[in-house]
Amino acid sequence: MRREFIFILLIFNSLISQNNPLKQEKNSLLDIPIILSGTYGELRSNHFHSGIDIKTKGVQGLDVYSYASGYVSRIKVSHGGYGKALYIKHPDGTTTVYAHLKKFSTKIEKIVKSKQYKRESYEIEFFPKENEISVLENEIIAFSGNTGGTSGPHLHFEVRDQNQIPINPLTNSSIYIEDNRTPLFKKLFYKSYEKNNVFNSQTELKIKKVTNSLYVSDTLKSSGKIGIGIVAFDKHNRANNSNGIFKITTSLNNQNQLKILFDSISFDKTKHINAFIDYSFFKNHKIRIQKLFIEENNPLDLYSSNINNGFITIENKKNYKYEVNIYDSNGNKSRLVVPILGVKTNEPLKLVDNHAELDYIERDKEYELEFNSARVSILKETFYSNLFLEAKFENDTLSIDKDTIPLLKPITIYFNTDRY
Repeated sequence: MRREFIFILLIFNSLISQNNPLKQEKNSLLDIPIILSGTYGELRSNHFHSGIDIKTKGVQGLDVYSYASGYVSRIKVSHGGYGKALYIKHPDGTTTVYAHLKKFSTKIEKIVKSKQYKRESYEIEFFPKENEISVLENEIIAFSGNTGGTSGPHLHFEVRDQNQIPINPLTNSSIYIEDNRTPLFKKLFYKSYEKNNVFNSQTELKIKKVTNSLYVSDTLKSSGKIGIGIVAFDKHNRANNSNGIFKITTSLNNQNQLKILFDSISFDKTKHINAFIDYSFFKNHKIRIQKLFIEENNPLDLYSSNINNGFITIENKKNYKYEVNIYDSNGNKSRLVVPILGVKTNEPLKLVDNHAELDYIERDKEYELEFNSARVSILKETFYSNLFLEAKFENDTLSIDKDTIPLLKPITIYFNTDRY
């Protein structure tokens, strides 16, 4: 009876494994331990990172194994971007992506070469039919490389859901990394968001590391509506590079304020990273402040459990305790405690008069700015919010404000060339 029970249990586990290819008990994409140089959701230039970057010891040509069984649904070869990339669709509708490859396995490479010769082009993209190129779990599908837009050899790996939205491989697959190190707080900032004081700059508060997982800041002294931001990152065992955070939560006087989760970010939302960070501060100081509040017209769906969109309102002479918790995908956690004292500040300067010669742009309107020999066309919803914009044409040179303003749509410039 006991043998029959074990046999039935093994069959049952096998069926579960077959029906859920991305939930294997154990899996590895390479023959070496997985050490990351980049994590999912990491803050990159104009986008969140859509996968994980796996170190290959600085070399190319390592065997790359299929994460699970399925079929090759897409192959793309390009000089930039992902370089040589392979897409495998699995029975549950998910897709895994393997990028920056040196070359494909023999059977796949043969098909790719044939397509390239036929089209007389190195750059190529095609979509094999279902089961045209079938692969098994742990089958060698390619060899690691350094093709495309990379700064060194590594394997870029993604997991995409049934709607082709990239999801976090470290929480949605059995890819395991050795990591018991807690995330790190680097900097803390706050900024006034009172209606007549929107031009205030960021103010930094010093933070002190008390233990490996506890930090305390200087007392924040202010009043009115403020938004808080952090600079934080994670580190893994056996690697010293900085990686992204998986989850952030905040609370005020022990009441939950905001939760930010880096677990699913679609390609049409990833560009809105410039609404998540303080873009102007980044352009001026090359530091990405992660805003722990949600401003108007921020379309990201990273947020949940939010009160007042994460903003806090400080009353004069009152004390508060603000906390920030950051987590990595292995559950390691660090906490930052921010004491707050309500202190009435001087009335902010009203800066509207200083913008008398600037153009006030309302987000939901179109604009045509006319100059002697040029015209600037601004579509609706080009910016995240209403703003003052400086545009001028002097000495045959057109200048449009500074590059510290994030754009949602391109601005079109027309020049009159009749005199040339």
